Amino acid sequence: MTKSKARGDLNSDLAIPPGETLSDEIASRGMSHTELAVVNAVAHRDYAMHGSRIRLHMFADRIELYSPGALANTLTVEDLAYRQASRNETLASLLAGCPVPSGIAGLETSRTTLMDRRGQGVPIILARSTQLSGKRPEYRLFGDELRLTIYAAHAGTSA
Repeated sequence: MTKSKARGDLNSDLAIPPGETLSDEIASRGMSHTELAVVNAVAHRDYAMHGSRIRLHMFADRIELYSPGALANTLTVEDLAYRQASRNETLASLLAGCPVPSGIAGLETSRTTLMDRRGQGVPIILARSTQLSGKRPEYRLFGDELRLTIYAAHAGTSA
């Protein structure tokens, strides 16, 4: 395996087999649950934290997604799979009206819009990620920033 330099905030520690592209690697990971995690990060981050950005780091064995802002209202990391709270209602409503792009390998989903607004995002992320990797994703709060770690799919696992 060779290492591929990725652009932007993507980490350069992503190992990509020779002859494959970054797009091939993303498709092989079964990324619909990661796309949902990114949509959640966009919808629920704290936009009052000027200069902070959502960051996605890809490694050979995991993806780490960092979202600025502590959890909304009285949510705790342990509550995420069971409760919901929206910090940005207008943005969540906008995302609920945006169609999911079609024809992108690895992003196949039964959802028709980027956000369903049913509070099912985190349970879907947890279940699908665990199914693909055998490891439960981890949400951790570091002060005013939430990190989600999604582990890579097992080799040969169908996306």
